[in-house]
Amino acid sequence: MSEAILETEGLGRAFKVKGGALHALSDVTLSCPAGRSIGIVGESGCGKTTLNRLLLLLDRPTSGTVRFKGRDLATLDTAGLRAYRTAVQPVFQNPYSSLNPRMKVRRIIAEPLKAAGRMSRAEIDARVAEVLEQVGLSVKVADRLPSEFSGGQRQRIAIARALVKRPELYIFDDSFSSLDTATDARLRQALRQHTAGATLVIIAQRVSSIVDADQILVLDDGRIVAHGTHEQLLETSETYQEIVNSQLAAEEAA
Repeated sequence: MSEAILETEGLGRAFKVKGGALHALSDVTLSCPAGRSIGIVGESGCGKTTLNRLLLLLDRPTSGTVRFKGRDLATLDTAGLRAYRTAVQPVFQNPYSSLNPRMKVRRIIAEPLKAAGRMSRAEIDARVAEVLEQVGLSVKVADRLPSEFSGGQRQRIAIARALVKRPELYIFDDSFSSLDTATDARLRQALRQHTAGATLVIIAQRVSSIVDADQILVLDDGRIVAHGTHEQLLETSETYQEIVNSQLAAEEAA
């Protein structure tokens, strides 16, 4: 087993409400081995968004810890936090909010490479073309604005921007929800090929987005209630079975 690159232990987040506290997340312990993929699945309101915010340091836990390469994120100094944010690349559910509407796609994707200052313009252009192809888009779209694309295409652009840096750790926050199932499958296959060696955390409501993960965690009411592969969970987890069956029924009714 590879050494864990990202871990949580007893992680919790509570919000003050009238008369007490609302526990959005409770006692979540997980371990993401380097170079492996972990899927986190659950229905709306189960705590997925809260967990994602804690992993990305967009919020602070009220209990427990998040560790990156063994170091508690709460103890990192400015340089340590900068290194963590460089090593981690999030892809959010709503790509349009993270894409500058005034920037053309080429510049949006190239920004991380320009900031690093290690590549020539020709090398950057070649890398932009490469990642666009990896997500199923032509380099011809590079000179268009985000507003000229559909939601699914914008999601692919956001994923291309994530790929361009070749980070150690990707965190996908329901990043495939705007894609149809066929495109979702093709893109996940491409990701497996082009993120080799990286660690992937895929947070999703749709089972198809995490079905191939090395390990799947089932989140329900703010707690991890089951873990295993897709096949194992189909046999052992009633909660997972219910999620799968409800989604199959919804697809058949559509």
